[in-house]
Amino acid sequence: MPGVFQQSADQIVEECREVESLGIPGVIYLASRKKKMRAAPSSIASDGVVQRAIEAIRKAKLNLLVITDVCLCDTPITATAA
Repeated sequence: MPGVFQQSADQIVEECREVESLGIPGVIYLASRKKKMRAAPSSIASDGVVQRAIEAIRKAKLNLLVITDVCLCDTPITATAA
């Protein structure tokens, strides 16, 4: 998808500093797992990649709206034709 990048939590602060300097008001983080799990334990894990990214941005005191979408489904999404 154009304009979408994968970043590790330790790289995200520098990227967000640039985003903020460009006057962009926010960022969105999407996370999903290759293996779906019914209980979705990574969605509440304090050491999850999205959670670490949010914490790093917060500690850097960046003026950005942070939106997250953590995939909690336990089965892959599939499209069906009617």
